[in-house]
Amino acid sequence: MTVQKPTENDQSSISNHNKNRIKSLLLYCASFVTLTTIYYYFSTFFGLNSDRASILLEAKDILNGNVFLDGWYLSTVPFYFTETLPLAFLSLLFGPKSFLLHLMPALYYSLVVLLSFNLMRKKNKSCTPFIGLMLIPSPFFASLSMTACIHMGAILFSLIIINSYEKDNSLAKKIFLSFIGGLTVYSDNLAVYFLIIPIFTAVIILFIKDNNASVLNHAMIPVGAVFFSKLIHFLFNEIDSFVVSGTIPPRFATIDSLFFNVKIMMESILELLGANFLGGSIDEITTKLSLLIFIIVISLFFISIKEMKKGQSFKFVDYILLHSSIVLPVAFLISNMPADLGSARYLLPSAISFIIFIGRNSKIEKKYPLLLIGVAVFCLINVWGIKKTKIHEISYPVSEYLKEKNLGNGFANYWRASSISTIIDDGDTVIVPVNVSTIDGKIYAYKWLSNSKWFALQSRYIILNSDEQLHALTRKFGDDAYIKKINDTYIVIYKDKRLSITG
Repeated sequence: MTVQKPTENDQSSISNHNKNRIKSLLLYCASFVTLTTIYYYFSTFFGLNSDRASILLEAKDILNGNVFLDGWYLSTVPFYFTETLPLAFLSLLFGPKSFLLHLMPALYYSLVVLLSFNLMRKKNKSCTPFIGLMLIPSPFFASLSMTACIHMGAILFSLIIINSYEKDNSLAKKIFLSFIGGLTVYSDNLAVYFLIIPIFTAVIILFIKDNNASVLNHAMIPVGAVFFSKLIHFLFNEIDSFVVSGTIPPRFATIDSLFFNVKIMMESILELLGANFLGGSIDEITTKLSLLIFIIVISLFFISIKEMKKGQSFKFVDYILLHSSIVLPVAFLISNMPADLGSARYLLPSAISFIIFIGRNSKIEKKYPLLLIGVAVFCLINVWGIKKTKIHEISYPVSEYLKEKNLGNGFANYWRASSISTIIDDGDTVIVPVNVSTIDGKIYAYKWLSNSKWFALQSRYIILNSDEQLHALTRKFGDDAYIKKINDTYIVIYKDKRLSITG
């Protein structure tokens, strides 16, 4: 048997292929650095609050040896593997500094954009207008995607798994991806709606439609992810670790709340697009720009639908993305989940998967230049909008005052506590989140994104933003306090450390 040597043409082809791969890798790396820089800048416009700041305090405690966050009260989901451990790793590299609360979401969203683009361009070379919808999103979209601890970790890891379905995976890789999925589902159950259920529904529908048993192989990763998430949950319950408050089991919406959910969904979609012109004055520039964005997006949408009707064949990834676009909105509509416009964070993953879906399946070569111009206008308007909506958190002047007076550790209402702590000195000063009873003036521990070790603190000051709490507190602990008011916030300072938590 003779072995044929590669011809000169074969070697040239291999060489060109390798060069193209290197060029592509370098382009992705350059894009990643550029996008991270831009998104870091945008992230600073949204300030810090205690929800975002508390993750840095958790990361610091991990670096101090409390790896499983023993004694911590977390929120409804732990975010442990998707947000907290990655931030702890960054803190190990750069030190636990507050700038990481802007860097980490910038890194995450950059990766989300690149993974989304990769999914689009694998099937559609004319996808640039569609990725433009994510490249520079609306101020509202940016506030949800470029700030810490708002589900971007779950979206990022889910997109990594969805990308893996573009090619055949070995058994070892499937097990590894199942493990990654398990970490993601355990950390943030939003991944169940964004990833697990869509894969299962895609498998079931294709199995019924094509009567092809081979499609069942695609179910291995979500099945493995569920298994690993349950195993991780069991192990964490067996060791001393954090407490997750959890949520009230969801209920089906009533008729009245169903109409409310529809209203909130429509408002959320318009805000996510930056196209909420409803109720705005026709003379205001913001209303005109919102209307222009609405026209651009609607035009892009209808052109996309028209192109998709021309017989695009869907791959398995397309079915995942399509179902991922549907599951969360349906759950949003029929449950008691929506509360206000902030509930749009539950719709953000579906918005991303839908943009990727239409970007993969709408080949718009003829209208490409026109749509590219429209999306460029869309991005420019959003840059202006993000810069215009810079948030000046009251926590910053309060922190400056505490630092100037060298007041040390103290108490504060939740929304001021962790944010002030990280702003003062990257969390070295402990500001304990508490609630002051308006009935008896007693100080109670606020067991939400807080550490029980803080609750033994005695301090001479407390930060409040309620007149009722202020009056109740001074009745309980004495009216000899010096009260410094900054906007709507009171800093109540005593000469001695008489303040402590009840119980």
